[in-house]
Amino acid sequence: MKCLYTNPTIQQCVECSFDDCVRPEKQDHNEYASGWRNSNLDKARASRVRYYYSHQEEEKAYNKRYYSENKEKLSDYYKERNARKKAERVS
Repeated sequence: MKCLYTNPTIQQCVECSFDDCVRPEKQDHNEYASGWRNSNLDKARASRVRYYYSHQEEEKAYNKRYYSENKEKLSDYYKERNARKKAERVS
C-alpha cells in the first residue's frame, strides 16, 4: 500500500494502521539532511561557497551561452517591463 501522507514523519509511520504501508524512498535521508542544514548553518554555507567556486567557470560559460542565445527575447522583455514601470510612475 502506498503511504497516505504526502511527507510522512517517522512518528506517523510508527503509528501507521496499515501493516504493508511503504515509506517513500530517501525520506529518512531527506529529513536528516534538512535537519543537518538547519542546525549547522555555517557549515552548510561553507559547502555552498565551495561548490560555487569549484563550478564557477561552468556557470560563467552557461550564462554567457544562455544570454547570447536569448539576447533579443530578454531585450524585448526588459523594454516592455521598463515601459510598464514608467507608465505606472506617470499615472
